[in-house]
Amino acid sequence: MRSSQFLKAVSIFSPLTDEQREAIGSILESIKYKPGAVIVEEGAPADSLYFVKEGEVVCSTKEKGDADAFVMAAGSVFGESALDGANGLRQATVKAVGLVTMLKLTRTK
Repeated sequence: MRSSQFLKAVSIFSPLTDEQREAIGSILESIKYKPGAVIVEEGAPADSLYFVKEGEVVCSTKEKGDADAFVMAAGSVFGESALDGANGLRQATVKAVGLVTMLKLTRTK
């Protein structure tokens, strides 16, 4: 599935036109992760927004560990702290549950 087609199913992009989704899709980086791979780590600088294209990820924090862990499936978005500006930090650690394909939108300076 092309990135622009996938974005049609992502709620934050549903109001956009096909042309707008195509433009965003053209700048997304597709990355595959193996089971257990760390995608982002809590406290690290946040410079990218991530979309779960295929598979599932688990999110947890250092403070509560697995007690507050939750799973995000295809179509989910995380990394909103990257939108807070240059000083945003990751609020959680996100790991691949199984094989995962992510789309990454990196903030430019």
